[in-house]
Amino acid sequence: MTTQVLREAGLITQVDRGKSRMAQLRRSDIDFRFPGLLDAVATAPA
Repeated sequence: MTTQVLREAGLITQVDRGKSRMAQLRRSDIDFRFPGLLDAVATAPA
């Protein structure tokens, strides 16, 4: 999955830092809309 897809889905924002760009997770927005989802994914067995 590319950052463009994640950005268009509203999961990340792009932050410009000088000459580079970073992707930042929109965790508070995701937690508000889908409570517990990220914690469940992070702790799920592989």
